[in-house]
Amino acid sequence: MAAALAIQKTDARCEPDAKSHLPYLDGLRGLASLFVVVGHLWLAIHGMKALSGVAGLLTNWLLYGHLAVDVFIVLSGFCLALPYARHTPSPRVNISRFYFKRARRMLPPYFAAITISMLLALLAQVFFSKQHGIHLQAASILANLLMLQDVLPSLNIFNAPLWTVAIEFKVYFLFPLFMYAYRRGGVNSLLLLSFGIGYGMTALTLAAAPDADLRHSCIWYVALFGMGMTAALPAAGESTHTSGRWTRFCLLALGVLAAILLWEFPVTSIGEAALFAPRLPYIDSAVGAFTALFLYSITGEARGITRTHLAVAILSWRPLVFVGTFAYSLYLVHYPLVTYASLLMERTQRMSGTSIHPITFALVMLPLILISAYVFFLLFERPFLSSTLRERKPVGLALDVPA
Repeated sequence: MAAALAIQKTDARCEPDAKSHLPYLDGLRGLASLFVVVGHLWLAIHGMKALSGVAGLLTNWLLYGHLAVDVFIVLSGFCLALPYARHTPSPRVNISRFYFKRARRMLPPYFAAITISMLLALLAQVFFSKQHGIHLQAASILANLLMLQDVLPSLNIFNAPLWTVAIEFKVYFLFPLFMYAYRRGGVNSLLLLSFGIGYGMTALTLAAAPDADLRHSCIWYVALFGMGMTAALPAAGESTHTSGRWTRFCLLALGVLAAILLWEFPVTSIGEAALFAPRLPYIDSAVGAFTALFLYSITGEARGITRTHLAVAILSWRPLVFVGTFAYSLYLVHYPLVTYASLLMERTQRMSGTSIHPITFALVMLPLILISAYVFFLLFERPFLSSTLRERKPVGLALDVPA
């Protein structure tokens, strides 16, 4: 009994507080979520079509919203590990308490989003046409409620991007194991274990089913989550920080590697599945490693870092930080809103005989989506945050908030 109480007290020390809050992490989360939303708005207008010329240079990057998920996964591992790294030696994880907090944090908003998505699908069937509606089948409802969209992508019909939430929730179950590996053998053991599980399971899956499409399971995200944890633990601990010159060199090398992979295996209207998707284990790894090293480099040692760092100053911009505070809600609800709005736009154009300019559509929908997501946050996410997070003013979530 005494030992259990000691563990609970130790775990409580890892609760976020005002001093541990790093606004630029919220800014990065907000930036990534806006990338996803704007990308889906663009896809609703043009579809998965790469443009040529100047138009392509200005817009083709919007086709790569998948890369924002890499940032979310790495950032999630980073944020969850960072509070533990602030204590030496790193405290044990109270497993039951950790799982309860993750479930309380993620599931109520998730279930609310699934419900809203189903209602919007039914409305689409009533007000537009049956071809735009979604037939509510027991299998698809059960798969979404049990977070099995990543395993059964054909049943992911209510809110397509939520397969990533299903993956992240499963990865959380490995966090205590990764922290145990870190306490026993340091960051090398943690990284080795996460890579072994992530890429080992990927290799076994492809060996059993060579033609398997893993775009909506991304088992290697386990390794990206481990990268995020690996970046957080030495960054906030007492270990010697890597020299800035070496870090910048590695960042440049990883950035060039990611760019080469994206150039060689681009997303196009006919080549997404044939070129891009099968190379996702490599592309995601390069982007994930770049993100992890970027977070490591700007966070520094235990004393943190000041706003004099350019990247920190940009990501600490208050509008970005504010969006980051409800980025989870924004991610949960934006897709059905985009889908429903695009159907409404098509019907309006068909009835009026006039066309709505894509930029006008995006400029109108983006603020409406942001407002709707913030209302959703106030109703379905904020009540389930810890008291520390709810009382934080004026903006900014704490370190242990999932992406």
